[in-house]
Amino acid sequence: MESPLTHVFASAGVLSAAAVCAPIINRFRNVPAASGALVAAILPWLTFAVLYRWPTSGVPGLIGLVLIASALLFSLFFYSVEEPSATRASALAAITLAIFAGIYLGALIAVPLMMIGI
Repeated sequence: MESPLTHVFASAGVLSAAAVCAPIINRFRNVPAASGALVAAILPWLTFAVLYRWPTSGVPGLIGLVLIASALLFSLFFYSVEEPSATRASALAAITLAIFAGIYLGALIAVPLMMIGI
């Protein structure tokens, strides 16, 4: 049987990979969207580091999830206002994949934190 941590790290890896691929596909033409995507790629690992350092407090984990979601939605917004092209569609698909991986990651982290009352 797989560990729940395996799912957490796998979803964070998919989120980071998709968020890094979006600006690369778009060739960094949209700077606000690319910066939001790169911030969203780094934040899961920073959240894990903070949760490892202070394991008794779940508040940094929830704050990290909110920051990841806002960075991905910021990036999605700026990619969606670009002129239509194949690279824009591919970047939007990558950011959408990152958003779904972020939702799964949020469910894996936030639900246990809420169950214990944090």
